[in-house]
Amino acid sequence: MYRRTLLTGIAAGATAITAGCLGAGEEAPPEYDADDHESHGDAFREELTSRDVEVNDLLLDPDELEATVDYEHPDPQQGLAEVAMAFVERVQGGWSVDRLEAVGRGEAAMAWHAEAEWAEQYLNDEIDAEEYGNKINDTVEHMLLGGDGDDGSDGLGSDGD
Repeated sequence: MYRRTLLTGIAAGATAITAGCLGAGEEAPPEYDADDHESHGDAFREELTSRDVEVNDLLLDPDELEATVDYEHPDPQQGLAEVAMAFVERVQGGWSVDRLEAVGRGEAAMAWHAEAEWAEQYLNDEIDAEEYGNKINDTVEHMLLGGDGDDGSDGLGSDGD
């Protein structure tokens, strides 16, 4: 029961913050060659840094057209919103990627993902910021912070049901 309440709170906060970050009429990011996965990854990392998100690791899988980011932000909901908006901007800039997997660390840790299709729907006004945020929030999995990773683990584990 506590887990469900916590996740509901995280989802509500992330939706509100995401909606506030996704402003209409913002200038489009610079265009890159859609096939240049590496350049888009670099631009994504730069965008996250400009949003005060500390990137621990960014993995690009060109075969699956996926990106995985491990990031830190003191406020989990704000961190999710910043990464989600940076992803929208890269999709708007022509990044040919299908999915973003993310693990955010801060006061709490969470794993989540966003589909490029959702970002495109948002950009095309097919869904609004709240719906985009809700789609992402439906994927949030709260992670337990554990240990210091001395056993070779990263200190994160799912809290399960």
